[in-house]
Amino acid sequence: NKLFIYSQTRGSEAAGIAINTGKSIDVYKKAGSPKEFVKSLDYKNVFSNSIKTYIENKNNSTSTNSLSIIGHSRLVTNGYQSENKNNQPVVIPGIVGIHNGIITNHSKLWNANKDLTKETDLDTEIFLRILKREIDNKINLKTSLKEIYSQIIGTASTAIFFEEYSNLLLSTNTGSLFYLNNKDKSLFLFASERFILKKIIASNIIGEKILESEIRQLDAF
Repeated sequence: NKLFIYSQTRGSEAAGIAINTGKSIDVYKKAGSPKEFVKSLDYKNVFSNSIKTYIENKNNSTSTNSLSIIGHSRLVTNGYQSENKNNQPVVIPGIVGIHNGIITNHSKLWNANKDLTKETDLDTEIFLRILKREIDNKINLKTSLKEIYSQIIGTASTAIFFEEYSNLLLSTNTGSLFYLNNKDKSLFLFASERFILKKIIASNIIGEKILESEIRQLDAF
């Protein structure tokens, strides 16, 4: 919750979360600030039910998947937050993702990719749709991302879950993604700004000493 609240500086018009339990990807989003979002009963219910699903799946299978969570606080650029489909995470078949930044040529990209279905007013959607099509065509992730970033005009830092893979994908063309691990690598945190992770370290909620120097910046495409 603190990571969510500290991220409110990125936007306070809508908030959302996606939780990958290894069995399902559970999504909840709504208009409003992250601070109010984490207080809501619906958020608490989604979170607790997802944790329960993860524990049950872990106990009843040989899965080694970790519990993964991505969250987003939104500053509206495209699409009204009153229409919940325009809030993040964005869900398309097979993929759930969040995006910080603005893709200024999204209309041109939709026109150039008539085979793709547009369901929201978000520039994020075209990024995810092209990525999913590339993957479906058996093109590897790195090559797919390079191709997408070569096509877009603007900024895109993303965090993406896939239904068929257990991995969390992080990517950026600006370097605006920062991350850290604890010593035994049982915990991985990321944020769009370094100061957010610094606040997490200072709050001592991790339960062990982590130095600010251990915060890393993701390489940009």
